[in-house]
Amino acid sequence: MANTRLAAHLLPEELLLMIFEYYAGFDSDVFFAWTTVLFVCRFWNGVAMGSPKLWTKITSHRGLKCAEELLRRSGTLPLDIHIPLVGPDTLDTVRLLLTHAGRAKTLDLHLPYEYRDELKLSVSHIASFPRLQSLTLHATAELDDVHIDLANIFPHELPCLLELDIRADVDIHGMLHTPTLELLAIGHASSDDPSEAWCLDAPEIASALCSMPNLCELTVDNVRLYGAHTVETNAAEMPALRVLTLRGPAVDVADFCDILAVPLAASIALEVVLEDPSDANDLVFQASELFNRDGGHTRRMLRSLTVSNGRSMYDLVIEGSTTHADFLEPTEFLHEEPTDFRLSVVTSSGFNKRSANMADLAQFVDMIPLQGVHALNVIGFAAKNYLIPESFREIVDNMAAIAPNRIIHVDNFQANQAVGIHAASWPEMIPNLRKIQWSPFSRDRNMQ
Repeated sequence: MANTRLAAHLLPEELLLMIFEYYAGFDSDVFFAWTTVLFVCRFWNGVAMGSPKLWTKITSHRGLKCAEELLRRSGTLPLDIHIPLVGPDTLDTVRLLLTHAGRAKTLDLHLPYEYRDELKLSVSHIASFPRLQSLTLHATAELDDVHIDLANIFPHELPCLLELDIRADVDIHGMLHTPTLELLAIGHASSDDPSEAWCLDAPEIASALCSMPNLCELTVDNVRLYGAHTVETNAAEMPALRVLTLRGPAVDVADFCDILAVPLAASIALEVVLEDPSDANDLVFQASELFNRDGGHTRRMLRSLTVSNGRSMYDLVIEGSTTHADFLEPTEFLHEEPTDFRLSVVTSSGFNKRSANMADLAQFVDMIPLQGVHALNVIGFAAKNYLIPESFREIVDNMAAIAPNRIIHVDNFQANQAVGIHAASWPEMIPNLRKIQWSPFSRDRNMQ
């Protein structure tokens, strides 16, 4: 132990600073794990306390005294200011942090309607943020209520802005003409409710997206376009785009699919709510147009398509690149043909618990354009003993009918002993089944 202390004391100050900054960068909160280095020895404490760069991340919920101390320790360096869900006990801290807005490199504001006065104060400072590179503004208060004209602030007063994430009731059109943006996320303040879609002018949106030549990542969350029929198809050219995520009702996602030209996008994710069964027809038509343009190049870039009808959710996982695939072991399909497009159908509820879910899934699978699909994966999240082979058969038979030559792969998460007994009869019941693979949670690892 004595040698360990001596080695720590002898570490070069430059190396220690690199280590401290590395771990501080991964901390999601101030005064959390990385600050334990202060108690190792006096030398380490002195190195950390003497480095202003380590103290530039400030959040309002730690209290006024903490904010004052961090402002002192950070010197004059640019700040990362986070103001989450303001409450009565944090108003003084918020006001203090906003007086230092001129130093902000990152500003993250989450303000509910009842604090619209603080929102007005916050937003009014944005024009004086010469160093601001990243702005997140989530507010349930209507910005029209606080009489702030954000359109006159963007982009003239924010020459360094690279990332903009805004979920608020505000006229965003003027804000979008910010040519420096590399990341853009827009959505309604109540984006979880499809009925609260944010209405934006389609021609203006298409024009704004074309004015961002450096845009690499675009997220559109529950936004409804009006006047989409007046916009030329594939009007929004975004040559640098690498990640595209669209969320919302099927008809709205379809409208965005129609105006976007994203042949170079390396990762496309669509998350769709089917408000009405007929919406799926529009979605599949527009998505098919998007996926198959440029000789199918864009289709090969699809990362995932998530479809929810309010009762269950279906993820169509392409190339195993979504988080669901992180739980799967490497898959080897028997007699698999070469393919660049793999489709998995995932349901998050027990198959046999709600027959309506199976009918909905079968109806949706009927609409999926299956050209080029060589593997259909059925993944079940089972609960206790609810998963039975008859439920699998109803879905798999439907898939086999539209893709009789495809390879069927069944993966069962959270399998238990009872499910394993039933599964012994699956190969006879499902003639197209080529492989059964158990998840890491299963006790039976040998059934193939």
